Amino acid sequence: MVTTLLSAPIANAELIIHSEPNTVRQDTNNIANQQIAKQAPSDVSIIKLMQVMHIDEQIQAIVNGQQAAIDAINTQTKNQAQSNSQRGGDKNLNKRQRELQEQIQSVLGQYAKIMTNGIGNAADAQTLTQAYISAARTYYTQAEVDAQIKFYDTKMGQSILAKQPQITAAFLQQSLPDDTSETEAQLSELLPQMKRIIKGVF
Repeated sequence: MVTTLLSAPIANAELIIHSEPNTVRQDTNNIANQQIAKQAPSDVSIIKLMQVMHIDEQIQAIVNGQQAAIDAINTQTKNQAQSNSQRGGDKNLNKRQRELQEQIQSVLGQYAKIMTNGIGNAADAQTLTQAYISAARTYYTQAEVDAQIKFYDTKMGQSILAKQPQITAAFLQQSLPDDTSETEAQLSELLPQMKRIIKGVF
């Protein structure tokens, strides 16, 4: 009886002694896992994510589109200036009409300059890339970036990415009204009025 009573506390002590390191180890692992879960992603991993998701290609397309827009505005402004210059030589224009023409040409020139400067200053590829890295680092964890890379770097992931533009286009098509005849009719009613205004000026 005495032996049994004495052995119980010893057994409990051994249980406590042997179990404490496991508890500490488990708590340490939990803390480490929490730190890993909150760890901000590295720039290298974000760049890899951009490549896998073709975000780098989208950025280059944006930059190319900006340059195309600048070229289009410059071409349109140049053509308009040439057209106005030819009209300026028209002897049928009175002094007031020539002044209005010069004012319009000046406004168009300022508009083109503002637009091209605004587009040109918007961003280059490096700036957009850094902006994406900064945003991803703010909102993603390293584990989330790794998970996305792991998925989108597969055949299934690439297939899903390839279908996104089609899904977006189909969604937008469904969200727009099928019948635009009323809008077209209203615009067609405005055209004669606009022509009369232009004819009155020139």
